[in-house]
Amino acid sequence: MPNGGELSTHEASEVVITALGAVSPVGHSAASTCASLRARIARFSSHPFFLPRTPAPALVEPEPARVSSFLPLLEPVPRLERLLELALPPLKEVIANSGLARGDLEDTRFLFSLPRSGSGRPEPLSASEFLSAYFERLAVAPPVPTVVYQDGHTGTFTALVEAVKLLQQGACRFCILVGVDSYLDPATLRWLDEAWRLKSARNVDGFIPGECATAFLVELKKQARTRNRPVLARIGRIGASTEPNTVEGAKLSTGQGLTQAIRSACGDSVREEPFWTICNLNGESYRAHEWGLCLARLGEALTPQQALWHPSDCLGDVGAASGGLYAAMACRAFARRYAPTARALLWASSDGETRTACILHAPD
Repeated sequence: MPNGGELSTHEASEVVITALGAVSPVGHSAASTCASLRARIARFSSHPFFLPRTPAPALVEPEPARVSSFLPLLEPVPRLERLLELALPPLKEVIANSGLARGDLEDTRFLFSLPRSGSGRPEPLSASEFLSAYFERLAVAPPVPTVVYQDGHTGTFTALVEAVKLLQQGACRFCILVGVDSYLDPATLRWLDEAWRLKSARNVDGFIPGECATAFLVELKKQARTRNRPVLARIGRIGASTEPNTVEGAKLSTGQGLTQAIRSACGDSVREEPFWTICNLNGESYRAHEWGLCLARLGEALTPQQALWHPSDCLGDVGAASGGLYAAMACRAFARRYAPTARALLWASSDGETRTACILHAPD
């Protein structure tokens, strides 16, 4: 990724999304998840056994953490097992709705967005262990090469850049992007609580942890037409940059990286076409401050914005599944004709330095 102050832009005018899959606390498929989000349905509940720390001095009895879960939380489940259970249904949904035959999978690249590594998060996920178990349960040989990004929230858009390159270079016919994350294992909840990032009685400036998994299929537009498959969205420009002050540091964001990523993704058309935004504002003041700086810096460039959606209000923070979720929301809004405009701006800020933005257009 570029350093702060540099821009990275990727044009993807002829690459399209043709199939979706998702599971979330508010839906067992991409369609049901997006319908629930449109209806503003939330499914927050008390964790059955995790108690955040109380304020000092403790003036109230400890209350269970508020979480948003898809899988049951009756007893602790190993983190790897939970991620596998989440990630399998969306891929099956994509394959079922894509018109792909088993032989087509031989000409398909898989790209994964997994929980962020290199942070203080406990029990780092082994990508190789996850992939081995994942494809074993699918009863298919692990495809080689498989691309994995462990960038957290920005992983899907980073993977999309690579997918676009592979398709436009003719390295493969299809790319399937899978994103999955869960903050609900006890070790991660304890880490968030100790880092003052878990929303609780002692910390209002935190987020509600959630979990989600997504998958979507991308291919060249001309191939989709040849296969007689419906186009769900056209992929526009993708921008990426970096932010020196991360949420895990002591300083507030400068807003520089997110501003550059959005400016790069929007390009010269930002004042010409109205758009709406889907993003990972999650209740933390760090993200709100960063977005505020971005709005101030871009000024009139963002005045065509028609609406701002942040699904963390209903799902909690879903980490590495964020980008795929936003893509599904835009695609379903286009398909069901409730999209505020024909152009969506999707952006994500990772817990690390990476900032990404992507434009999706309604099908022609």
